[in-house]
Amino acid sequence: MTKYSLRMILIFLGLIIMGCGGGSTASNGKMEAPELGISMYAPSGWSVDRPNPRMCFKGENTGIILDEPLEGKSFDEYVQQLSEANSGKVISTATISISGFDAILTVIEYPNAGSKSIKVFIHKGDRLIEISFVTPAEDFPEYETSLRKSIQSITIE
Repeated sequence: MTKYSLRMILIFLGLIIMGCGGGSTASNGKMEAPELGISMYAPSGWSVDRPNPRMCFKGENTGIILDEPLEGKSFDEYVQQLSEANSGKVISTATISISGFDAILTVIEYPNAGSKSIKVFIHKGDRLIEISFVTPAEDFPEYETSLRKSIQSITIE
């Protein structure tokens, strides 16, 4: 099994667990991964999963903070690979800075899944941090502004 397949299975399982109502929601709307020194606010009206504050959701819409070691890979090349995985079609990409760390912001369409995503990939030391929001493709325009505001709230220590 490839790393991409395993990664997608883990994301999918996390989203299933959230969708089953097994977790309660946090009231403050703050997503965080303290071990990475990262925090941010979930999009307006979205719920943060209390047992796993790396995840948020609203109906079929989901958000998650992931991280993995780069293991000597080029950050830019790996971001491109991840963006094109699962038949992803990159719509736009921009180089940005978040709390002084280099990052790449992408909008990706997944025609086979009928979804669209906005992702930010952050280069922190020897790690790649990925923050991903996924919506059904037809709902993306409705949520895009709040997703971008959420991304703007990211802080990294």
